[in-house]
Amino acid sequence: MSPRERAFTSLQRHFEFLTINDIEDIIEISRIETFKKRQKIHTPGHRLTDFYFLISGFVRGFILDKNDVERSVSFRDTGDFFGDPRSIAFGQPSNLNFEVIEDAEVLIFPIPKSQLVSADNLRIARLYRVGLEKAVWAYMEHNQILLANKPQERYEILMKLRPMIFQRVSNKHIATYLGITPNSLSRIMKRNLEAKKESPPEVTS
Repeated sequence: MSPRERAFTSLQRHFEFLTINDIEDIIEISRIETFKKRQKIHTPGHRLTDFYFLISGFVRGFILDKNDVERSVSFRDTGDFFGDPRSIAFGQPSNLNFEVIEDAEVLIFPIPKSQLVSADNLRIARLYRVGLEKAVWAYMEHNQILLANKPQERYEILMKLRPMIFQRVSNKHIATYLGITPNSLSRIMKRNLEAKKESPPEVTS
């Protein structure tokens, strides 16, 4: 299957309201790029003029704090949109990095062209809106987790919302996402594992 065919299939699977012609129009104005593990899709310092759809792979969003320490702020999976909503909405330079965790294939939407096509097609306009909403939610989700006072609570929220992250992302990156140290995360995971071992087995009738 060619990259174009994979992009078509992915959009069709995740957004059933799009017609075949809609998807062809979207792909026509976009470009498809592949990225290897640890490669950067976007680096900060300039206005973000593209919007991203993850055909396959896994991507981490992070910022650098005042000490140049990486702080993870989002994790995006196959079928997810990602970008910097603040940069897109207000034309400000982005402070986000997007790094590939698993080899990725990305459909890249140029924002000006996407807006022009959306003006004449309500379904594509809906896709554009959904993409922005999903990108915003990625950061709202992170803020929701950080609002929990105790590290244990943050861990439990993330485990409930995105359990697959613990199989696909290093503890170092998960720890910065939770606002704790890797050592703290290791202790929490160890306590949870010990608690599961001590729990009595469920009785089935």
